[in-house]
Amino acid sequence: MRRWVRWTVAALMIAGVAGGRPARAQTAEAWVMLPFTSTGIDATAAQTFAGLLKAELANTAGAYFITTPARACTDGTCAVAAARTTGARYVVWGDMVALGKKVIVTVSTADAARNAILCVQRISAARLEELDVVVFQIAKAVAQRRSVDTVSQPRPAPAAPAPAAPAPAPPTPRTPAYPPPAPPTTYPPAGGPYPPPAGGPYPPGGSPSPPPAGGAYPRAPRPP
Repeated sequence: MRRWVRWTVAALMIAGVAGGRPARAQTAEAWVMLPFTSTGIDATAAQTFAGLLKAELANTAGAYFITTPARACTDGTCAVAAARTTGARYVVWGDMVALGKKVIVTVSTADAARNAILCVQRISAARLEELDVVVFQIAKAVAQRRSVDTVSQPRPAPAAPAPAAPAPAPPTPRTPAYPPPAPPTTYPPAGGPYPPPAGGPYPPGGSPSPPPAGGAYPRAPRPP
């Protein structure tokens, strides 16, 4: 807060000196600053900021300010007309808006002789006490005829979501190192019955295979 008070006193002193300079109102390089409008901010604070800006423009841009007109303007047509009534070539006007503790300052500069807007600065401060820093930024930009907008900067696009991890591959079946063992061979029980030999004879009750072509099966010899 002390810093803001010191700048306020300095601005009023420099503004008083500028207002008391010899009449150069009709010179081609004369400047005029219109009263700042304000919303949600005390009018005295707005005009104090305008005095700070006027002092800094005198130091940074070599601006020579003449008597400030009583009316405020919110557009370039009104501001250029007000500058022409004073004979100044350059005209500066602005607006201050409070959004909670945040303060948004808009400053415009026009060339009345060319009827053209030179630059526009739109800068925000976290609180009223930080406006002295904003003064330096705006004065430097005006001296360079450079527009600045730190309020309407586009927000960075949200980061793209990380790609989903690929699904795990199905397990590969293990190949046995050796071929599987053969199934066990089935043998008839001890004592028979056994399969008959090819062509007979067959045991009683056996089922012979088809007889050979052109003949019957040989009969087995009877036991003695």
